[in-house]
Amino acid sequence: MRLQERAMNLRKYVSWWAVATGAAIGVAAALLSHYGNPPDGGLTVICFERDTAGALSLHTFGHHPFLRPEIFALVFGAFAAALLTRSFKALSAPSAALQFGVGALISFGALLFMG
Repeated sequence: MRLQERAMNLRKYVSWWAVATGAAIGVAAALLSHYGNPPDGGLTVICFERDTAGALSLHTFGHHPFLRPEIFALVFGAFAAALLTRSFKALSAPSAALQFGVGALISFGALLFMG
């Protein structure tokens, strides 16, 4: 397959809107880390959960125990986007217990990796 044909196939699957959004989120994460967020958690949801648990006194190891304002921005931004695109509907998982278990293992691994 020639390079030009590969580029045409790639254009079918990659939207420039998605690339621009990913780049903006990456820049925002770097800026958040530079301007005061912990260096190990620029824009990671598991770090937000850890900090929220510390703010609610669910743990006492003293690692950034405060409510992060990015949490509210993410939740309200997602809610506004769902309302604007009229795609706000509740969905249920086929196996909620399995998804919860896998999510807990991934969260544990992420926190263990970050130290």
